[in-house]
Amino acid sequence: LKLQFLYFIGKGREMETPSPTHMNNNPMTRWLHSYGFWALYISMIAVTRLVLWMVLKEVDLGWTLTCVLHAFISYALLHGLRGAPIGDITIRGKYDHLTFWEQIDDEYHGTVVRKLFASVPVILLGIAFNWVRNNWVLLPWVIGSTFVCVIPKLPFMHSKKREHSD
Repeated sequence: LKLQFLYFIGKGREMETPSPTHMNNNPMTRWLHSYGFWALYISMIAVTRLVLWMVLKEVDLGWTLTCVLHAFISYALLHGLRGAPIGDITIRGKYDHLTFWEQIDDEYHGTVVRKLFASVPVILLGIAFNWVRNNWVLLPWVIGSTFVCVIPKLPFMHSKKREHSD
């Protein structure tokens, strides 16, 4: 896992995947491998946290809302969308039955992009837990939002969402 992505912003470099046959064939998910996307993703979380801090002035409530907003948006975009959000003629319905999460790296688990997407909610939980550990009203919201983010990303949940929504 390379954490040096801030150094490579704007250089057009991509993260390495563990597969010998660079499995990123889907044009709809290829951009997730760029360091610029990950810098933007982390920056958006930081800006959200900063805005919530300026508005609320309460650290524990701000971190709780940051975790809940991240969970809601992450779940909606990664696990709620199916198919190609933009009609691309080159893929011709190949991914219509898959959620966006399942399309990443052609459904292989354990890739760098998937590990990063799974680790961000856990890192947010660790940071938020430091502030809300004694607040029994906010703590379930932080833990619950982390579960909402992480559980659908586990391999045993692959294609379970499809079975229930069809």
